[in-house]
Amino acid sequence: MIRHFARSLILFAALILVVTSCTLPTIVTPTPTPTPTAMVASTDLYVSTRGNDANDCLSLASACLSVQRAIDVSSEGDTIHIGAGSFGDARPWSPRHSLHFVGEGVDRTTLLATDTKGFRLGHAGDYSIQDMSIVGNNTDTNFYDGIQATGALTLTLTNCRISRTHNGLYTFPGVVTTIIAPLMAME
Repeated sequence: MIRHFARSLILFAALILVVTSCTLPTIVTPTPTPTPTAMVASTDLYVSTRGNDANDCLSLASACLSVQRAIDVSSEGDTIHIGAGSFGDARPWSPRHSLHFVGEGVDRTTLLATDTKGFRLGHAGDYSIQDMSIVGNNTDTNFYDGIQATGALTLTLTNCRISRTHNGLYTFPGVVTTIIAPLMAME
């Protein structure tokens, strides 16, 4: 019986040696090929003092008359080119997605903020405003912001003039603001 036990013990030890000396095949999990990120084509939209809000804003020949109409027909990442002249709307310009606004210069393109805000940016995204003046309608009883930005958004201002506002640029926590070239706040 002891002999039988010793033999079983030897066989068991041999089995352990055989099992531990075997190498199991390594299973290689293939790395998935990254899917290219879909590029969203941006569109150039146009606003002109000679435009018409019945137009599609897709060219100078079919420009819109108001900035708000261009915002309404825009898509994520579009650029709205605002021509020379003065443009005003009865309500703040409140885009709901990333947009870029490009004027023809601080002395040529003027946005008249006739409501309590000129631009009201409150939706996450990237916004840029460049080469224009934003003129408020500030009085002693009304407090106007040229640009009000709130939420998780990025705002880049390049070569802008903001005047006749209580707060030229009013940002809440969470807004990342970059100012390039002179940002002139007057009055």
